Amino acid sequence: MAKMKWANLVTPTKIVIEEAEIPAPKPGEVQVKVAVCGICGSDVHAYGGKHPFVKTPIVPGHEFSGTVSDIGKGVDGFALKDKVVVEPSLTCGKCYNCRNGLYNICAELRVLGCQAPGAFAQYISVPANKVYKMPKGMDFDDGAFVEPAAVGVHAVRKSGMRLGDRVVVLGAGVIGYMIVQAARLAGAGEIIVAGHHESRLALAKKLGADVTFNAGDTVKFIRDNYGPDGIDVVFEAVGIGTTMNQAIDIVRKGAKVIVMGVFGEHPVTKVGLIQDKEIDMRGSLMYVGTDYPTTLKLICSGKIQTKPLISARFPLERVSEAFDLIRDKRANTVKVLLDVA
Repeated sequence: MAKMKWANLVTPTKIVIEEAEIPAPKPGEVQVKVAVCGICGSDVHAYGGKHPFVKTPIVPGHEFSGTVSDIGKGVDGFALKDKVVVEPSLTCGKCYNCRNGLYNICAELRVLGCQAPGAFAQYISVPANKVYKMPKGMDFDDGAFVEPAAVGVHAVRKSGMRLGDRVVVLGAGVIGYMIVQAARLAGAGEIIVAGHHESRLALAKKLGADVTFNAGDTVKFIRDNYGPDGIDVVFEAVGIGTTMNQAIDIVRKGAKVIVMGVFGEHPVTKVGLIQDKEIDMRGSLMYVGTDYPTTLKLICSGKIQTKPLISARFPLERVSEAFDLIRDKRANTVKVLLDVA
């Protein structure tokens, strides 16, 4: 059998380049030669042993682009060397949520790079219905951003925000930036971003935020500038108890909080205020339906920007250095890409 290289997270903080068999596509699958894969915040959580749904050993990687390198039986619509991106959710297709178009919360959901081998690998075989051709004009770097951008597109869609709504985004990271851009496209009246680093807040402004501020005292800033009724939607994109409770505190009564952060621990949450303020609190996980093709079009057209988010890139063989950079220079490192091909 032909061999390839992949990066195996064998235990937390220990990732090893290994040889593995190239996975032949099964019937209904497409084999993809991976070109570029992003390192996601969830990969960083898993690397540190703090992701609640990822256990080692695992080959990470779910934000990727590449070319079709083999095609399984029964698959039509693809040709060798097609440039593609992959939706990394593996679903059963049979449970209630799958039958009703909510496959992102499939009863048996697995995600490439989280519960199944991912794209920190030279080749990967995936269900053909999860593969999308990249439009002309998109490069592999753009393709690697479709997954995180689709997370933001889905969250904004899930929020049901209305034209003119005032939106707060808690978290100036990749997902926060995607929410900013998607909310702007959806007609937000004002977008406010809270974060801890000036460089990250400056990038939020560049990508469409109206107001940014240091999250040291979020509740006071919002109350002083917008009062108790000023915020229509809050997106929590951090995943810690502090920001969860800030979201509950700052949103107006009867409004929405969209929970997106990955929580490494179960926070103590102000549940009493959720009831007292009649807060509409919604979880948002990944994407469904048209989110992926919609996001492809938005990135290809330049309506969602990706290039300003790239901080560094490494070859696959130096993946450990990539994680070291993220750990040591977190404030100035937004998105690190791996050149896999």
